[in-house]
Amino acid sequence: ESFRGTDEGKELYEAFLKPQKGELHEDKKYCFKALNPVKSVSAPPYALLEASEAVDMWALACMIYNICASCQLFLADCDDNLCPGAIERLATWDDATKEKLVISSVADPFAQDLLCVMLSKNEEDRFP
Repeated sequence: ESFRGTDEGKELYEAFLKPQKGELHEDKKYCFKALNPVKSVSAPPYALLEASEAVDMWALACMIYNICASCQLFLADCDDNLCPGAIERLATWDDATKEKLVISSVADPFAQDLLCVMLSKNEEDRFP
């Protein structure tokens, strides 16, 4: 959740963060990303991935794509939640989609080759 230097942001800060983080300095602008420790969070409706080099490779590829294409590979809102179209793209991700998107959005041939390997759906294929 983001809190900015507004009255609403101050109220949210007081409710969520002040008990843990100390006093609010009103002479500055703030932006926090934090979870309310009081809220109970239910399990997500999908299986969580265990951290691995292959997952890191995918994440790095998403950042490289963002730099090379000047846009996000999977659109997300300001809280990093995937937009509905991005969820569908990710759920139906395959080699044909990957190659079409990378080749049409990234000009550099070396970056295209690198991204086509790093964005492989099959984790084993991310390490040639």
